[in-house]
Amino acid sequence: MTTENNQRELLTMVQVQACLGISKAYAYKLVKEKKIPSLRLGERGAIRVRGVDLDAYLAEKVKEDRTYTMAKEKEASA
Repeated sequence: MTTENNQRELLTMVQVQACLGISKAYAYKLVKEKKIPSLRLGERGAIRVRGVDLDAYLAEKVKEDRTYTMAKEKEASA
């Protein structure tokens, strides 16, 4: 995805689930707990996630994982 397209792209919950490789229930939980920002559209309140918000969530998870990994490596070498 290009940055320009990603800024405009709205993902369905099925797409979010597929991108993250998680269950549908867990994808909805992340949105409900506001860990991933979302929008509600239309009369039925369809949930959509902006591509940039999903990217930000993933970047934060990568950052957390690296911090955890570095701490474990430091702990192991001590």
